[in-house]
Amino acid sequence: MTTVRLLLAIVASQSWPLYQMDVKNAFLHGDLKEDVYMRIPQGVTSPSKKSVCHLCRSLYGLKQAPRAWFKTFRDRLGTIDFTQSPYDPSLFLSHASTGFTVLLVYVDDVIITGTDDAMIKSLQASLRDSFHMKDLGPLHYFLGLEPIHDVSSPPSSDSREANYPEKELLRKKQQEIEEAECARRSKVVVTFDLVGRKDNSAQRFHLEHELSQFTQGTLSIQEYYSQFICLWTDYTEIIYSSLPDASIAVVQTIHSTSQRDQFLIKLRPDFEQICSNLMSRVPSPSIDSCFRELPREECLTTQAALQQALSTGPLIMAYVACSHQHNRDITKVRCYSCQKYGHVATQCNHKYCSYCKRKGHVLSECRHRAQTYS
Repeated sequence: MTTVRLLLAIVASQSWPLYQMDVKNAFLHGDLKEDVYMRIPQGVTSPSKKSVCHLCRSLYGLKQAPRAWFKTFRDRLGTIDFTQSPYDPSLFLSHASTGFTVLLVYVDDVIITGTDDAMIKSLQASLRDSFHMKDLGPLHYFLGLEPIHDVSSPPSSDSREANYPEKELLRKKQQEIEEAECARRSKVVVTFDLVGRKDNSAQRFHLEHELSQFTQGTLSIQEYYSQFICLWTDYTEIIYSSLPDASIAVVQTIHSTSQRDQFLIKLRPDFEQICSNLMSRVPSPSIDSCFRELPREECLTTQAALQQALSTGPLIMAYVACSHQHNRDITKVRCYSCQKYGHVATQCNHKYCSYCKRKGHVLSECRHRAQTYS
């Protein structure tokens, strides 16, 4: 990459022409020096079942293919007075009385520049006679670099790095998010429908817990908030569509003072506590491991605030704030540990962990669960 950037800088400063060519099926042009045999492919008639093919040229998949192709290409350039650079094997130069030509190759991508247009055209014609070449014209993209051609501005070495790996990862991640979004929306609708149909409170609680885990999980704070808002929109549409007009005002009141309004203010308040709780582990956890533990604890905290409220219509699920918000009617807050109203699980005197099935603590305080995730 150093050679590529240096060459582009020189070309820009000297205003040299810059062209790009592509070798079609580059590895098929390599001449093999070793004896390599292969079975006769299907569809080819052979005089005997014991007959095999003796390869004269390389094929894709052979370990010798890249080396054989480069040797063939280098030997061909040697016949037209090109010299390989001792500092970079992929750089070739040719000097003449009228000027010089520079060629840089990377597998099957070739860029050509120089001071003499006639020598450049002669080189391009010679390459087309020897290999199956595709003329791509002026260089626009090479190894993640996108040179900017601006004849109106003074010469400069400016180039825009496209950062191909990150773009590919971003494109792939965006595609996965779109696919997951469709699945998430369908699951949200199904889960809310099941919650509304269940008569048993324990079954309703497990469905609510599953929904909370699914929409939060171990996402980052930004992804969590984004999906939180999307889930809230879906939930609002489902609830409003199944309620009479008299109940919508009640739901809107709950929504206006809900967990969503407090979410960005809280962000990461439990880091210090989680970090101190993890210090009992051996070996001592790193800061990264503490941050990885945070989304799980946030999930449990929000799940503790996920309660249900009843109105004149069918079953309503709503997010209600924790008891430390003094302007909240505490009688509507329900403990998911003992299923009683008036407090949350962290303040419950009858704490019960649904993970280890023991009394005395809740799920967010369970040491057995922390050891499992470590």
